[in-house]
Amino acid sequence: MTIAYRFANGTDPFERGIDRYRDNQLTRFDGTSELIAEQFDQDRATDKWRDHPTYNHNREIRERADQNEVSAVVAIGGLQQIKFKWDMSFDQIDGTADDLAHLCRLIYEIGRDQKNQIKRLFRSIDLEFFIPTKGIAQRTQNAKWWRALLNRECRRRTEQSLRQLGLVSKSTGLYLSNFTFGGWRESERRAAAFMEEAELVEVGSGEIVSMEDASHGSTANLENRRAELMTRIRGCEELATERGLIPLFLTLTCPSKHHLFAKGKNNPRYNGSTPKRAQQHLISNWNRIRAKLNRNGIDLFGLRIVEPHHDGCPHWHLLLFVEPSQRIEMLEIIIGYSLEEDGDEPGANKRRVEIVELDKAGQAAGYVAKYVAKNIDGFKVGEDLESDGQSSSDTAQRVRAWASTWGIRQFQFFGDASVTVYRELRRIANDSDQVASVTGKTQTAMVAADEGNWAAYSKENGGPCCPHNARPIRPYYSEIKPVTGVQRVGVYGDVLRAIAGIKTATDVILSRTREWVLQFKRDSAPWSCVNNCTGNSQTLIY
Repeated sequence: MTIAYRFANGTDPFERGIDRYRDNQLTRFDGTSELIAEQFDQDRATDKWRDHPTYNHNREIRERADQNEVSAVVAIGGLQQIKFKWDMSFDQIDGTADDLAHLCRLIYEIGRDQKNQIKRLFRSIDLEFFIPTKGIAQRTQNAKWWRALLNRECRRRTEQSLRQLGLVSKSTGLYLSNFTFGGWRESERRAAAFMEEAELVEVGSGEIVSMEDASHGSTANLENRRAELMTRIRGCEELATERGLIPLFLTLTCPSKHHLFAKGKNNPRYNGSTPKRAQQHLISNWNRIRAKLNRNGIDLFGLRIVEPHHDGCPHWHLLLFVEPSQRIEMLEIIIGYSLEEDGDEPGANKRRVEIVELDKAGQAAGYVAKYVAKNIDGFKVGEDLESDGQSSSDTAQRVRAWASTWGIRQFQFFGDASVTVYRELRRIANDSDQVASVTGKTQTAMVAADEGNWAAYSKENGGPCCPHNARPIRPYYSEIKPVTGVQRVGVYGDVLRAIAGIKTATDVILSRTREWVLQFKRDSAPWSCVNNCTGNSQTLIY
């Protein structure tokens, strides 16, 4: 029975394996290699299914899939040997994290050539690109830090193996594998359970706010997130109309070597790239484009939306506002840089940069609204065209799971005023003790922000294309807690700076005048970022 037949008829043993893991903490990774081997070896597809996306039995693909089974052996200075696989359960991850933290403690205790020994350790376990850039001694000797790193890498490497076996596509697992999606949903369930059990307690007054209520009022609430994004887009549109700018909607895609499939078949140019690596390619290319535009004196502002193709490879949608006289030069720069790498491959001229010219700025918000909603909650989008007829309200969950798994930021504005200042001004406007201290243009910006008028707020804070350091209102960060006056120190001993308010050329206005600690409803012991690492039988560690 072929893979294609099993998926089409819902009889696939891999799906039954998923159900088995769903019953017993689906986010575990143990056993995945066996499932992969079963999926690969038992399928003897006939010529009838040779063109199906999941059909590929060449040695290269098999070797890539087997990377999940390769053991990493560490032997540093004869101290000890650590052996593990990237296919680990949570318990195995915990044990390996303890072993690695212990090994690092030995390295620092011996005190000889510590820097190179740590580098050798990371290189031996194929994590050389994850060496901490600060607080390296505190982090590498802490099992909690290793646990987070190993958990993330096990999840990503398992998902990549499943991608390379054809289990991520519109016909098998849209955007990411069903196995990884099930794990993400289990994580969301655990997070929801945490919210139900936790509450915030104000230092001093003892006021209690449930975590559910706090989350519901923030941009963690999907409706709030979508509403704020649309408010900002509408504001950008109004600013562009006032300035006589024209809107352009661009779609940027990666070279063929980053895509698993081409026209429904395995892509012979695919080089094993992950969605994270493909995203880094797009970011690097866009940074070069922005630098060239700046050198040529071309100002633009707008929004970037990142979403996946059906096989998990990211592409960008860009809403840009630019001077009409600079439109041609800007497009030439974008197209030129986008085609520098493999620009002569088939379809590059057509697909690498797709341009939609909107008639006027007033159309921009309406045009981009569906792309925003599709990647948040699917609100009023209808069918997801990347899928086989599924509703966007259903596939939006898979998009968010994909972004979470690969650590990809979905939305980013550029060239306009700070959203952090916007949010802090709204906070100050609703603080009766602080609002009286706001005067002049800052007060005008605060009123506009409180009314949700992004265009008016942006104009009072420098407007589009104003350099960050030249904006009259900027975020203010502090290392000191507002009530206790204690310096903020993290788990790894770092001094932490947190948003505390806004600052102008002459004033600092605090928006965070209250201090909160986290505790569980069933436990009176408060939680903080410090005692979270010590825990007891009733403390949830995450």
